[in-house]
Amino acid sequence: MPSCFLLLGSNLGNRLQNIQTALEQIQSRVGDLLKKSALYCTAPWGMISKYDFYNVVVEINIYSDNPKEVLKKLQAIENSFGIPKIRSESYQDRHIDIDILYFGNQIISEEDLQIPHLRIRERRFVLVPLVEIAADLVHPIFKKSQQELLEACTDNLEVIKQQDL
Repeated sequence: MPSCFLLLGSNLGNRLQNIQTALEQIQSRVGDLLKKSALYCTAPWGMISKYDFYNVVVEINIYSDNPKEVLKKLQAIENSFGIPKIRSESYQDRHIDIDILYFGNQIISEEDLQIPHLRIRERRFVLVPLVEIAADLVHPIFKKSQQELLEACTDNLEVIKQQDL
């Protein structure tokens, strides 16, 4: 099975507990955790909110090689936090958000699933924890490592390491 990289984020409620609970659910329903970055704190990106985000990137050894099935399970985990994530063009506060960043070397461009995630190279809050655990991982479209993407990233949002998880 291919490995999969996920970004988890939370800016409502007990952010650390939300991420830990989501990681437990991912481990039991989606795949074995192989690596995880430290926990990082950032201001909201692309939205106005008074609540900062906690973010972590994980690599998992997925139980299914079907990206749509994995997406469905991740959405069920998000929905288990009580407030369904609204699928829209605008970003919103959330208890948990789980994005698929990479799914092996697959490239998927569908309405409900974009792999690799379309905005990886635009977001320091994704690239900093991703570089921590997979600096040499090559983006299958841009043919650049995560380290190279981070070095070229124009996002100036401060990404502050909080603690190891």
